Amino acid sequence: MHHCCVNYKLVIVLLPLKTGPFYDVLLLGGSYAGLSAALALGRARCSVLVLDAQRPRNRPTPTTCCCTMARPWPPWPPAPASNVAAYLTVALVAAEATTATQLPTGTFEVATSAPSTFAARRWLATGLRDELPPIPGRAECWGKSVIHCPFCHGYEVADQPAGLLLNGELVGHQATMLRNWTPELTAFTHGPATFGAAVRQQLAAQQVRLEETPVAELLHTHGQLRALRLADGRYLPGPCSASSLSLAPNPF
Repeated sequence: MHHCCVNYKLVIVLLPLKTGPFYDVLLLGGSYAGLSAALALGRARCSVLVLDAQRPRNRPTPTTCCCTMARPWPPWPPAPASNVAAYLTVALVAAEATTATQLPTGTFEVATSAPSTFAARRWLATGLRDELPPIPGRAECWGKSVIHCPFCHGYEVADQPAGLLLNGELVGHQATMLRNWTPELTAFTHGPATFGAAVRQQLAAQQVRLEETPVAELLHTHGQLRALRLADGRYLPGPCSASSLSLAPNPF
């Protein structure tokens, strides 16, 4: 009897454990999400290979807080790694996947930077990367006062002024979500807003200030945001934190 594990819209069919050159499942990305999947698959007695380049998305942050652990942990190495490695059918390999090819047999072959090649019946990519505008000062503040995830770091800066650096239709949704952490929110679109009247009405209803002038520079002290210099020469007092939430899948 086959077992099925549903992850969003992807259904992975877990076949009985097979000895030989193939793994049942190959996971690309071994941070908290990838290791959680590996743990569940290992407990299902599936042969699993986790490939990880050891460059997690949250590596600029000092701690990872949004996990069910006794205390915050550093982003790397993830705390659950030792627990996952205890399962004999799970292997952890430090390597970056470069290409993935589906073979005529229906299996997958994944090449890495090692260089090594691994094969599996199913493969699942879990990684994301942040798409960030090239604003001076952004890199120095990233992970400190310009945060990538309000669920991970919003609690520590709650009830203080905050900014959202984002454009597009998603601004309305993200602004509504962020208002749960801050009573004073400004949406910085870094140029003319590309969303329509419905999102503008949504921002107004949430009392979110809209600033369409491009951000020219983030002024900071050792990564702590002090002010924003806009392209028209204005200086705005820096919010306690700013969130940039534009994501894309990691490319091969």
